Amino acid sequence: MAEQKATSPPIRAKNQQNIISLFCVCTAVAVFIWLILTGLSIGKKMPADDDSSVVAVDKNDSEVSKEKDSDPDSSPDSDSEDDGSSDTDTEHGPSDFSDACFIGDSRTVGLSYNSGKPMATFYCATGLNVSSALDEPNIELENGNLGNVVDALGQRQFDRIYIMFGINEVGWPYVDQFQSEYEELINAVKAAQPDAKIYVQLIIPVTASRSAQGDSINNTNVATFNEAVKAAATNCGVEWIDVSPALVDASGCLPEDAATDGVHMTKDYLVKWIEYLEQNT
Repeated sequence: MAEQKATSPPIRAKNQQNIISLFCVCTAVAVFIWLILTGLSIGKKMPADDDSSVVAVDKNDSEVSKEKDSDPDSSPDSDSEDDGSSDTDTEHGPSDFSDACFIGDSRTVGLSYNSGKPMATFYCATGLNVSSALDEPNIELENGNLGNVVDALGQRQFDRIYIMFGINEVGWPYVDQFQSEYEELINAVKAAQPDAKIYVQLIIPVTASRSAQGDSINNTNVATFNEAVKAAATNCGVEWIDVSPALVDASGCLPEDAATDGVHMTKDYLVKWIEYLEQNT
C-alpha cells in the first residue's frame, strides 16, 4: 500500500500535464482556424471596398488599355494628332470658312449654293451692287426682317470678309462713281467689322462668247472696272485679291463650259473659286 501511494502523485501529475497539453493544442488549433476564417472574411470584403473606389479606376484604365491595344491607330501619338485636328476645327481653319462672311451679287449667291462650304455666312442677293448693298433692304436678318448689308453685319462678328461686286456695274457710265461708292461700302464694312480681315475680290471675267455679244458685259469693261476695284481697296487700306487665275483660260476668259450663260459659273468652277480662296487667304 505504501508503494502505491508513492507512485500515485506522479501519475496524477502526468495526467494533468497531458490534459493541459491537449487544451493548449486545442486552443492553438482553434486560434489557427479563427485566423484562417478571419483572413477569408477580410479577403471577401476587400474587393467590395475596392470596387467603389480604386478598383473602379483600375477597371476603367484596363478598358482603355484594351481599346488601345485592339486599335493600332490609338497610340499616344495618334491620340495627340486627333486632338490637334480637333483643335484646328474648333479654331476654324481656313478650309471650313465658318469664321467668314461673303458679300456680293448673284455670282456670290451661286457660290453659297454650290461651293461646298455651308458653314460660311453669305450676305448676297441677285442684282445687288455697291450702291444698293448700303441703301436697300435685300438681306434677310436673323429676326426675319430685311436689312441692308451693314444691318446684317451687325448681327455677329467675323474674322474674314470677302466682297465681290462689279459685274452688275460694268455698264455704269462713270467708273469713278463706281470706285467712290465701292469705297463707301468698304469703309462701312470696316466700321461694322473692325477686327475682320477684309478681302475685296476682283471681278471675274466672262466667257469669250458672252464678251462678244456687244453689250456692256464684256471683258474690256471688266478689266477697266477692276482697276477701280484695286484703287478702292488700296484707298481703304484693305487687300484685294484676284481669283481669276484659278478660273480663266489662256486668253483670260472664262472657258465656255464654265458658265451656261457666260457669267454665272457651274459648280465645278465655283469649287475652284472657293479652293483658290482657301489656298491664298
